Formats: sequence, C-alpha cells, structure tokens
Amino acid sequence: MKVLIIGSTASGKSEFAEKTACNLCKGKKLYIATMLPFDEECNKKIAKHRNMRAKKNFDTAESPVDLNLLQSNINTTAMLECMSNLLANEMYRSDKKITDVYSHIMEGINHTSQMFENFIVVSNNVFESVKTYDDFTEEFIHNFGKINSKIAKDFDVVVEVVCGIPIFHKGRELIND
Repeated sequence: MKVLIIGSTASGKSEFAEKTACNLCKGKKLYIATMLPFDEECNKKIAKHRNMRAKKNFDTAESPVDLNLLQSNINTTAMLECMSNLLANEMYRSDKKITDVYSHIMEGINHTSQMFENFIVVSNNVFESVKTYDDFTEEFIHNFGKINSKIAKDFDVVVEVVCGIPIFHKGRELIND
C-alpha cells in the first residue's frame, strides 16, 4: 500500500504517519530521513528522533538526496519524511545540478515504492499562501505541487492532517486508524 500524508507545520502529520506505519507493520520498519544536518542543533534533533523511532521498531536510512539509490534489507514498511526537505536538498545541491528535479524525485519515489510492501510519504502543505515569492521559491512551490499531485494520483491513500485530525481524501477504507 502507498500512503501520502500531507499537513502544515505542527499539524500532527508525522505522528499520524508513524502510527500508520506501526499499524501496518508490527516488525522492523524503515524511516527514510531527508534532513541534512547543518549544525549541532540539527544533529541533536536527529539523535533524539532516532531514539524515539527505535522504540517503535524503526531503522533509519539517511537519504537527503538521490532517493533512487536507496538500498534496504527491510521490505515491509517504509516511511519517508519529508518531501519538502528532499525537494529543497535536490534543488540546492552543491555537488551537482539536477536539471529536471521533478523527474529525478519521481524516479526515486517510484524506485523506493517498489521496494516495500507499504510506503508512506510525509509531505507539507505549502500552498495556502497568496504571497508572491522570488523566482527560486516559486520554482520550489511549482515542483512541490507537481510532486504532491503525482504522488496523490498514484498512491492508494491520501490523508491530510489538520490539527491532529486525519482527513481522508482517498482510500480511507484501506487504513485502520
């Protein structure tokens, strides 16, 4: 099963995603982390979250770029968090320029979703602002919209979490929450 969970900052989407992963699989699960640690504060946050997830039977794979290269010996359930980090990391790469970020990320999503019985993607809702942004931010938002739309179309379940409340847009009958 493929699940997309969308929500704004501090909406409860991560908690809902972890709960969904634990409901789908009681055994080992893979947490695909996309955050790049920029400083000591980030490293402390990463360590804290790794410890919290370990208690829920999650192994962690750091994959801030090139999701299409991910390898795993866990084949049941994986949770990718989060799509906005992955997109920003790919767009701001210093090691190489990705000319078609949308296609590169979708290739990675397709590759990864085929590796697991259950694949959960956590994504942000950044589309509610009416503010005008610089060209680079507009490109980010445009790519983000295309990615979320494609994943929503292709995945079995689409859930938006608002104030900790899951609102199912697709596939509610497939999830036992």
